[in-house]
Amino acid sequence: MPLFDKIPEKIFRPLAAGNRRFYADLLLHLYDHTFAAIGDTPRKTDVIAEIGDFMDQYSREHGPLVAEEVDLSPQEFRRLQREAEGQDTERYRTFNYLTDSGWLVEMRDRFRKLVDLAPEGRLLLREFQKIITGDTRSYGGAVLNVLGQLDAAVAHPDDRSECIFNAWAYARDFSHHLRTIAAQMRRVEEHVLAQEGLRALFCTFFDEFVSKMLIADYKTLKTKNNPFRFRHQIIERVGDIESDALLTSRLGHAYVREGRAGDIADAEARIRRELQDVYHVFDTIDRQLDVIGETQIRIERKIHTIVRYMDRHDGGAIDRATRAIRNLGATSLPLDAEVVMDPNILLLAPLLGGDILYTQRQSRREIERSRYREVPMDPALEAFRQAKLEYARRVAVSPQRVRDFLAKVLAGRDSILGSEIEVITVDDFIVFQRLRDVPFMFDGTVGQQYSVTPLGSRAANEWLDFPDFQIARVRKGA
Repeated sequence: MPLFDKIPEKIFRPLAAGNRRFYADLLLHLYDHTFAAIGDTPRKTDVIAEIGDFMDQYSREHGPLVAEEVDLSPQEFRRLQREAEGQDTERYRTFNYLTDSGWLVEMRDRFRKLVDLAPEGRLLLREFQKIITGDTRSYGGAVLNVLGQLDAAVAHPDDRSECIFNAWAYARDFSHHLRTIAAQMRRVEEHVLAQEGLRALFCTFFDEFVSKMLIADYKTLKTKNNPFRFRHQIIERVGDIESDALLTSRLGHAYVREGRAGDIADAEARIRRELQDVYHVFDTIDRQLDVIGETQIRIERKIHTIVRYMDRHDGGAIDRATRAIRNLGATSLPLDAEVVMDPNILLLAPLLGGDILYTQRQSRREIERSRYREVPMDPALEAFRQAKLEYARRVAVSPQRVRDFLAKVLAGRDSILGSEIEVITVDDFIVFQRLRDVPFMFDGTVGQQYSVTPLGSRAANEWLDFPDFQIARVRKGA
C-alpha cells in the first residue's frame, strides 16, 4: 500500500503507546493552537513550554501519566539533559519523542530554532479532527460552490479554466459526504435498535442521530427554498459547456497553458470526464437522499412507537397480569395444569384506532424551476476590488522585481553598499527592505546571481535605520 511509503515509519507510535490518549489530545492541542497561525512558525522553546503546560493541565485533570520507557542513546540522553538545564526533562523527552516519531520537524532560521508540524502529520490531524467533531456541512453551500465554479469557467474560459477542476472536486467531495452520511445513519440505526433500556435508547437517539448526524440545513431539504433548487441549473450548465465546441476548445487551451494537460486532445478529454462526473453526481442525487430518508424514517418510527406505548393508558392491566403470573408461579401446579382465568384480563381498549395506525409519509414534492436574475456589479465595488488588487501587486516582492531593482541600482557596477542605494519611492523601499534576505528568498534563485555581505556597521536613509551591507554580482565560475 503506497500510504506507508508516504508517511514516516514511526508516526503512529504515540497513538499506540500506553499514554495514547494524552498524545492524541496533545497533538490536537498543538494543531489547534500552537501551529494554527499562518506565516508564524513558533520557536522551539515556545513549543516545549506549550507541551509542558499541557502536560501539567492534563495531569491535574486525568491523573499522572503512565511511565513509559523511551529508548535513548547515551549521546541523546546527555543532549536532553543539556537542553533541559535543570528544568523538567519530561517536556523535553516528550518533544524529542514526537520529533523522532515524525510529527514535529525542527528547522533553523539563521540563529533561531523553529519547529513546525510535519506535512503528513498536519493532514492526519485534520482528518482526526473531522472524525471527532463530525463532518456536518451545508448542502446549499456545496451546491452553490459547484454552480459558481461552472459559471466562472463559462464567463472567463481563458484564465479561469481551473474552475472546471474545482467544480469536479467539489462535486466529488459532496458525493463522498452523502455516502458517508448514509453509512453513518445505518450504524446509528443499528446502535439505536440494539439498546435495551429506554434511557439508553433516548440518549443514543438524541446524541448520535439528532445532534451529530443531521445535515446543517437538513430541515430545508423538503422546502421550497431547498438547497437542491440549483441542481437543474448545474445539469444545464454542464450540457451547455459540452455542446459548445468553441468554449471547450478555449478551456482546453487554458488547461494546456496552465500545465494540467499535455496537449489539446488530452485537455478536452479530461474536461469532458470531469463534467460527466459532475453531471452524474447531481443527476443521481435523489437515490442517495432516498437512502438517507428511509433510514431516518425507520429510526423515527422506532422512537415514535416507544413513545406512543409509553403514554398509553392501560387501566393497570400490565400490573394485574404481572401479579397473576407471579402468583401462578408460586403455586405447586404442574406445567400442563389448566387454570381458570378471566379472558378480559389483558384486553386493552381500543384494539384498533387512529392513534396506532401508521401514516405513510407524503412523498417529496418535485422541485420547481426558478428564474435566475443576473445582478450587474456595482462600479464602486469593482473599483474597490481593482484597488485591492493594485495594492496587493505593489506590496508583493517577486524575483523579477528584485532583479530589476538591483540592475537599476548597480548600473554597470559589480557591487554597492546598502548606504549608497538611493531609495526614492515607496516601491523602491518595499524592495530595499528585503535586500538583506536575497540569499534566502525564493529558494535561493536570486541568491545565485547576487551575494549579500553584512558589514557590521549601521547606516540610515530617509526611510529607516538598518545594518549596512554590501551586495555584489556573483560571477559565474567563481
